[in-house]
Amino acid sequence: MNKFFLIVVMLLQFIAIDAIGQTRKQCPPPPDGDHNPPHNNDWGKENPFDTPPDYHPHDTSSWPPYYPDPEPADSTDIPVQDPIDPNEIIGTSGYDAMGDTLQWVAATSFLPYAIYFENDPELATAAAQKVEIRHALHPKADISTFAVGAFGFGSHVFTVEGNRSTYQQRLDLTQDMGIYVDVVAGIDIVAGEAFWIFQSIDPATGLPPQGTQQGFLPVNDENHSGEGYVSFTIKPKANACVTGDVVTASAYIIFDINEAIPTNVWHNTVDALPPTTQLTGTDNGNNEVLLQFSGQDDEGGCGLKQYKLYVSDNYGAYSLYDTYPVGSEVAFPTEYDHCYRFFCLGEDNVGNVEEMKEAEVVIEAYPDGFPFFVAGYGESTNAGWKFIASPIAGNIAATTVDNIFSATQYDLYYFDQGEALEWRNYKYEPFELENGQGYLYATKEDETLVFRGNYNEAEIFEVPLAYLENNPHVTIHGWNLIGNPFTMLAYADRSYYTMNEDGTAIEPIAVSEWAPIPACHGVMVKAEAQGEMVTFTRTVLQNAANQGNIQISVAKVDMRGSVTHDKAIVSFNPVDQLDKFIFNESTAKVYIPHGGKDYAIAYANKTGEIPVNFKAAKKGSYTLNVNADGMEFYYLHLIDNLTGNDVDLLVESAYTFEARTTDYASRFLLRFIPKDGSSTGSGTELFAYCFNDKWIITNEGDATLQVVDILGHVLSTERINGTCEKQMDAAAGVYLLRLINGNNVKVQKIVVK
Repeated sequence: MNKFFLIVVMLLQFIAIDAIGQTRKQCPPPPDGDHNPPHNNDWGKENPFDTPPDYHPHDTSSWPPYYPDPEPADSTDIPVQDPIDPNEIIGTSGYDAMGDTLQWVAATSFLPYAIYFENDPELATAAAQKVEIRHALHPKADISTFAVGAFGFGSHVFTVEGNRSTYQQRLDLTQDMGIYVDVVAGIDIVAGEAFWIFQSIDPATGLPPQGTQQGFLPVNDENHSGEGYVSFTIKPKANACVTGDVVTASAYIIFDINEAIPTNVWHNTVDALPPTTQLTGTDNGNNEVLLQFSGQDDEGGCGLKQYKLYVSDNYGAYSLYDTYPVGSEVAFPTEYDHCYRFFCLGEDNVGNVEEMKEAEVVIEAYPDGFPFFVAGYGESTNAGWKFIASPIAGNIAATTVDNIFSATQYDLYYFDQGEALEWRNYKYEPFELENGQGYLYATKEDETLVFRGNYNEAEIFEVPLAYLENNPHVTIHGWNLIGNPFTMLAYADRSYYTMNEDGTAIEPIAVSEWAPIPACHGVMVKAEAQGEMVTFTRTVLQNAANQGNIQISVAKVDMRGSVTHDKAIVSFNPVDQLDKFIFNESTAKVYIPHGGKDYAIAYANKTGEIPVNFKAAKKGSYTLNVNADGMEFYYLHLIDNLTGNDVDLLVESAYTFEARTTDYASRFLLRFIPKDGSSTGSGTELFAYCFNDKWIITNEGDATLQVVDILGHVLSTERINGTCEKQMDAAAGVYLLRLINGNNVKVQKIVVK
């Protein structure tokens, strides 16, 4: 009796277990992440993450055509899974050339897949508690690129963040289904398989549920409660694939202890190489060039799709101009003074693109030579100087430059540190013009110089600098006259001097401003040691933050009006510093003395004062113009040490004064407190600054200023508006200044000596 009872119990358990869910398909993740997946949107099998609108698991007419009709269920009371049950894997449909069904993909493509399953209501009578899905990885799939994607079942959709090859999570579905679901996914390295395991857990016991209807995947119904899916991406092994290789994907699904159910086999054909293309061009002579494309895909590939045309204008960076279908030709418009470089890249139908090329077609900007206009100095005896430079690669004879010696009077000099006078005159010692070097030139009549030859086409060009410290003939060490080596704007990687517009003096340019140097223009730079170079580029070398500067220019007021003579810069960028170079002794000088040297551009801390020296060339009226470039100040004053004048440069940016040649050079003092330079670096904001016996209180709007001694006694209280100056008539000691502006209170310690 006991044995019979035991056999009956075991038989009932077997029947119950075998009746737990069978599978079919399919529950895709909704594109918008909604946890109620739509089932009636537009859908295409080329996207495994869309929902088929007319797909019904029980209607065999809606199954894919390559599935045979299922056999009817066994007539016994226990539903038995038929081995042709249509569980399904769907991948990317790729590219099909005229319906060849090869489903082409690139060897570098990420291939997305989705595997669908269903607890079939025609065959199942119980909820599925455990579902295991396994996908055998193809030998030419790159296991290192495998990533678990979204998954779901019923109305639940779960995303997997990041590029993860494994996933493990306990899902709390106690509110909806009264169970937990443990989900584990990853790679079985030994078996070479990707796997997903869904296991229902009874919250009360921590074990699989006892009831046959306590599973995460119930028997399917009209609400699609019994459908599920998993997804993943993987790439082919690009280095192992050749064009024509077929990468297949399939899976099998196990419900509880039932037998494995295989899916269909998805296949994609690999195109491993890009096309090969050529570009030719013909200059039509009417401001256009005719560009013609030709090319072919790699042997046995999916076919050439289009050409990508890249263009460089005046040796600038290449950019994609447009794409053109096979068989195209393009009439590209050109301008006389532009150099164009072209190449094309072929792209096939799966996105394989050729690697970047050198120029295949070059249209010269100046077929008749590169012109450079130089204004003549006429009857002037102290103007019209130009720093010029050759854009021709290598060295050329000066006589090959049209019109350079055509004027009735001209001068051409080469700056040479090795000479006592430093300026070598071409009339007495001819020299060649070297690309990257600069030359001093003047002509009495207007002339257009024309340079002919092979232009410098480099993107970056380095010019070595001379530094002859031990040469006894050198009077000024380290100075070099160099030049823009290109036929377009160039940028230098250090501060330099450029000639002013009327050719009477040179003015400094800070490197932090990244001011472009025009073609055929020279600049004066300073080397500090042997082996240094200046790098010229067609684009800005770096995007370092410019901390701003204060530019001080001096002009002489005479019968011709105001004529600029010289310029100095107080810079808050350490890289800007540049020594003072005297070019014309007959002009007024403004410069900044520091550490025993004179600077045209001097680095300064953002708060403080700095001397500004001035030397008049002639007796008369001069004007200092002060421009704070890219900065705002609480306080900016110019102190005239000779007259005692204190000029608020925030009110008036110019100061006119009388000067004689015998005046001391150390005439001016510049005091400044920028609005962005008032921090100590320790988190305490400064608002009070002392210059001699005067305190500057920086403030915006109305505020209350209190002076407090170290015992906490308030010595004075007053209202101030904006930045102000205060005379501190206090005994020596330590005090606190308290600046109160509404709820904002600043406190600063000061020491009176």
